Amino acid sequence: MERQYIDALLSTRDYRVAADFYCAPGVTVRRAEEDECRSRRFHTREDAREILLVLEGEVEMVVGDFVYGGGPGTLFLIPSGVSHETGAFSPGENCRYFRMVIWPLRIAYSLASGSRGEYNFSPGFGSCFDIDPDFNRQLMRAWDDAAAHLGDQEYLEELQALIRLRAVQLSRITRDWSPANCSDREVVNRRVVRMIMHYIEQQCGRDCGIAKLAAMTGYSRSRFIGIFGRHAGCSVLEYVDRQRVRRCRELGADTPAKFIARELGFGSSSSFIHWRNKHLPDEKNA
Repeated sequence: MERQYIDALLSTRDYRVAADFYCAPGVTVRRAEEDECRSRRFHTREDAREILLVLEGEVEMVVGDFVYGGGPGTLFLIPSGVSHETGAFSPGENCRYFRMVIWPLRIAYSLASGSRGEYNFSPGFGSCFDIDPDFNRQLMRAWDDAAAHLGDQEYLEELQALIRLRAVQLSRITRDWSPANCSDREVVNRRVVRMIMHYIEQQCGRDCGIAKLAAMTGYSRSRFIGIFGRHAGCSVLEYVDRQRVRRCRELGADTPAKFIARELGFGSSSSFIHWRNKHLPDEKNA
């Protein structure tokens, strides 16, 4: 099943863009009716972008207030914060599509088929994901460039090439990994936690709220807290405090409290002093 999807993905060359940028020739668009929206499933990803590429069949998809439709090669580019269907809707025969959900620190992939609103994800790919910051940044840059240069096919071709590149890599995964290995989340979780720990170390407490950190990983708040504690050996807040203590000592006792408060992400000097008295009771600033 996966091999069939990959072959279809690699053979796709005639892309037609829908939703985010513009409607290329061959893409239909109409305003969504209230009644039909009630019968479909929607979600909104506030911290992730989504790419859906139709491989086979004719599909429709509600993105925002409009229904977009097209056949093989239709590429849906859905920015964060936009309500859309959870998958492609096939009003007739089965459709097949490849989907990428792109968070700041990981990318999830799905190869799926659907008919009349029923979706079946292929074994081994339903939870296939990777962590590749370089590819993530490259993909987002290509997306932004294509959006900023509408009508310039060169920019869109780069985005298309990156999607096909990932398909080649996923093809290797199907040969080298079993579905069980694809689903080994602890391997990925360890890497995610290491990246979050590095981010906290660099920020020293600035912009390190749990909601923000969880959104970076693509996990829910509660799940992120559990994963971090299991792999870091301490809570998120404890790790943030450790980095603040380290940075506070680096700045030294002669550094004004107002500067340190700003450096460590506190909203005021008084908040920092309260924290310092709790965590560094024997070290006073001038």
